[in-house]
Amino acid sequence: MRLFKGISRRWRSSYALCAGRTAAAALIAAAIAAPGAAVAEPLTILNPNVAQPAAPARPAAAPAAKKAKQTPAEPWPKFAEVEKAAEKHFSTLKKYRKGDLLSQTDVAPVFDQLEKLGWKVADRAEILKLVPGDRELMVRMLRTDDGRVFMRDIQRLPGGYDRVDHLSRLSDAETLLWRLTTGPDGYKMIDYMTTTPYGETMGNMVSQAPNGRGFNQPTGRIYTEPQFIARLKKSYDEADKSHAKPAKAAMPNSTRRKP
Repeated sequence: MRLFKGISRRWRSSYALCAGRTAAAALIAAAIAAPGAAVAEPLTILNPNVAQPAAPARPAAAPAAKKAKQTPAEPWPKFAEVEKAAEKHFSTLKKYRKGDLLSQTDVAPVFDQLEKLGWKVADRAEILKLVPGDRELMVRMLRTDDGRVFMRDIQRLPGGYDRVDHLSRLSDAETLLWRLTTGPDGYKMIDYMTTTPYGETMGNMVSQAPNGRGFNQPTGRIYTEPQFIARLKKSYDEADKSHAKPAKAAMPNSTRRKP
């Protein structure tokens, strides 16, 4: 039994020696056959019981460049929004109907609403001056119950408010307007003045009186909502020309190569 074990050990040693010599001879033969060729390194078998060195850490990726922030364009309303804001405000006025005489107090809040939309009306003060003041005789007389009835009869007449405005500047204006607004057919006098040749002749006569100059001519003032909207449109168009429009984004250049 001992002899068998000794022979077995010798046989294994001889076999390993022969295998080693054979492998070395094969490497030398390959080097002679192809001088300068790289010799393959022997395969390394990792031992799972032995800790292996950690792999080198990869360099961190460079942070992506931040896109430059674009300054947002200032809000700019369309005129339809402007008109809607004005109409909405006037609809909240007490006892108001479209076509009624406006005063400066009625109109002023509209400009604040438009500023919230993004349009600060540059000629606000100029527009307000064209609207009758709250303490003017014409406004005070047409805000009474009788005056409102009279007002709604004359607002359909061409130049009706202009004639009443001219009358309110005459020396006996308060008595005259009181009679017109409280009488049963006071509006017929304004109808006569604005729609008949005889009324035009009467207007020319009134033009000779103190403060009656240009009686038959429009005053150029703003009396009603449509007139106010039309005046806003004029200012809006001017402001829209100078308003900075947002720049269009540039189209990126094509990266394809030409054939």
